[in-house]
Amino acid sequence: MISWPQTIPNQFRRSRWLTLAFFFIAIIVAYKAAGYIIANDLASLLYIALLFTIFVFVLALLRDWRNGVYLFFAWVLFEDLARKFLGNNMAIYFAKDFLVLLVYLSFFAAYRRKDPDVHTFRPPFLPILLIFIWYAAIQVFNPGSTSIFFGLLGMKIYFYYVPLMFVGYSMVNSEGELRKCFYINLGMMLIIAVLGIVQSVAGPRFLNPEVMADDIRLLSETYRVSASGGRAYRPTSVFVSTGRFGCWSSLGF
Repeated sequence: MISWPQTIPNQFRRSRWLTLAFFFIAIIVAYKAAGYIIANDLASLLYIALLFTIFVFVLALLRDWRNGVYLFFAWVLFEDLARKFLGNNMAIYFAKDFLVLLVYLSFFAAYRRKDPDVHTFRPPFLPILLIFIWYAAIQVFNPGSTSIFFGLLGMKIYFYYVPLMFVGYSMVNSEGELRKCFYINLGMMLIIAVLGIVQSVAGPRFLNPEVMADDIRLLSETYRVSASGGRAYRPTSVFVSTGRFGCWSSLGF
């Protein structure tokens, strides 16, 4: 008699529950989205799409923490598009911090259950890094600061993404994973570049809302002016400003 490993029924059971959860959530999202479409409420519709994207992100993490890393990269590149259409809501700017936290938790769970694909390493500069973190932590309690939250925000900016170094070490652990990482990132780069080319031809209304938020309007609607008086729109692609698009282009290519 054939005996199946114990992990197969558990994986099947988990996959079944994830499928049911995705099915019911999709029905609720479709119902809500239909109401917003009828009411012509674009902002609420975009928020629904954003929440659904986060739900898909969580499902992908439950299947494999590597999927979460790639989705996090995609969100970092495309988050400006959501900011433009949702009035530059800064909550969207901090959404990536929540997403990368889920990546850390999923990676740590895989490490605790001794996943063979999780590899640990001790960087040679670890003592220097710990001293740097310790010195920064002391500065959080600087009595001359107007608020402790400024120091905590600085700690987040400097060190919150340091664990991605260990996640990346485990993710790209073979030539196949390296090629996969390269092709996925190259694909996202090509999408952004093509959208920028199309926008340079179609004009500023492509990938930009009709009414731009006041604090990003000047960044998103800039033009080059020639000596003869000709004007050419400077595309931003999926980003808020043409400066970020240009910086990304120089880094990507």
